[in-house]
Amino acid sequence: MSVPPSLTLTRPLGPTEQFYYEGRGSRGTADPFIIVSFEWTSKPFTTNDVAHAWALLRLHHPLLASSISSADLTPAFVFVPPLTAADALERARLSIDFSAFDVGECESTLSALRARLADVDHDVVDMHASAGALTWLAEIGSAQPAQYILVVRSTHFVCDAQSMFTIARELFALLVDPEGTREKLQRFFVGMPLAKTCKLPSPLEDIYPDYTTTSVDDQQKGMEVFSAQLGALAGGWLPPALLMKKLVKRCKAHGITVTQFICAAEALTALPFSAEPSSSTDDLCFSISLAADLRARLPPIDTGEITVRVTLFSTSMRLPPGTTPYSAAAAWDAACQCGVGRDAYFGSPYVLTMLSAPSLPGLSSLGNCDAYLPARYAAPNGLGELRVHDMAIAARATAAIPVVHAWTYAGRLNLCLTHNAAHADRGLMDAYFRSLVDVITQVGVCEEES
Repeated sequence: MSVPPSLTLTRPLGPTEQFYYEGRGSRGTADPFIIVSFEWTSKPFTTNDVAHAWALLRLHHPLLASSISSADLTPAFVFVPPLTAADALERARLSIDFSAFDVGECESTLSALRARLADVDHDVVDMHASAGALTWLAEIGSAQPAQYILVVRSTHFVCDAQSMFTIARELFALLVDPEGTREKLQRFFVGMPLAKTCKLPSPLEDIYPDYTTTSVDDQQKGMEVFSAQLGALAGGWLPPALLMKKLVKRCKAHGITVTQFICAAEALTALPFSAEPSSSTDDLCFSISLAADLRARLPPIDTGEITVRVTLFSTSMRLPPGTTPYSAAAAWDAACQCGVGRDAYFGSPYVLTMLSAPSLPGLSSLGNCDAYLPARYAAPNGLGELRVHDMAIAARATAAIPVVHAWTYAGRLNLCLTHNAAHADRGLMDAYFRSLVDVITQVGVCEEES
C-alpha cells in the first residue's frame, strides 16, 4: 500500500545524534541493548501477542520504526507510517527474531547473549531498515510458569539507557493484556490522521537552555570550573554480580554514591599501570569521562520519550604519592573529589557544552535500576503475572575508548566491561578490568577500614 508523501515524517539528526551516528560505523559500535529474563504465570504468549505489542509500541515511539536517509548533507530520520493495523503488524514482524531455548538452559543462553551482543560483529541493527530490533526467546517444553528472554537492540543515536528501560517496561505492560493491546492497535487507525498522532521527538540541542542570557560573572565561574578540571593526566563481561548492601552502606557513610566510588576504584586500579614511578613526589591526577542523563536538568519534557537525552562530562581525581590500589582512605577521598567535580560541572552554566579527553576507561553508571524496570506486571483480569528475574543493559564496544557500564538491579551491582581490541592490548585490558573488580570487592565490600 502506497503512503502519500504528505504523511511521511522526517527531521535531520541533531549534533548529539550525529556524533553517535558518525562514530557507529558499519559494525554498530556503542549500540545499546537490554536483555531481560522473566516468567509468565498464565497462558503462554504467542508470537502474535508479541507482534501486536511491538507494533503498537513502534507507533507510540516512531523513532524505533524509522530509517536513516543519507541523501542530503545531514542524515535524517524518516518515518513512513503504516496505513492500517495489518500493515503495522506486518512491518513489526520484520524486526522481530523469534527463537527458543531448552528447559534449564536459561542462564547459559543469557551468558551467550551478553557476550554476543557486547561484540561488534554480530546482530548489527540495520539503520536503513528500522532503528529498533527485538529478539524473543521462549523456553521449550516447560510447565507453567513459562520462561522467556527478551532482547531489545537499537542505535545510540536513537536510544539511551532510559529509552531502553521505557521500551521494556511499556512492552511488558502491553504483553500482559493481549486482548486490550489488539483493540488499541485497531483503534489507533480510527479517526485522527497518523500525521497528527505520530511525532518525532526533538533533538537534544533544541531543548537546551539559552545560555546567551547568562551573566558575565556566571560565565567566568563556568570557565574556571572547566579549567580546574583539566589537570595533568597519567598516562568483556566479568562475573559475578557484586552484592550491594554493604557497599551502599559504606558509600552512604562517606557521603558519596556508588558511581563516585567506582570512579575512584578505576583510578586506584590504574596505579600499577601508570607510567609515573611509584617514588614520584607529585600527586597523580586521573581524568574520567562519565555519561549523564539530562532529563532532570532540562526544561520539562516527556520523560517517556524514546530518544537520546545524555551527554558526557569529565571530572578528575588526585591521588597522593605512595598510594596503593587497596588503600581505603585514598579510595574514599578520591570518590569525594569526584563528587565535588560533578557538582561543580552541573553548577556551571556551561555544563552541557564541556568535554575533555578521558585517561581512564569511560564510565556509564545507571545507579539503582529497580524503579526503571519494575519486577512485577499483573494482568488486568488478575489471572496472570509477569515476573522479571534479571536484567542486563549495556552497549557494544566503542571504537575509541574502553567503557565500564555499571548498574544495580535486584540488589546486585553489575559491570559490563568493554574495549576495542584494535586500539588496546587485550591482555592489558583484561588485567585492568579484573583488577578493577578486585579493588571494588576488596575496598568497597570486604575490607574493614583501619
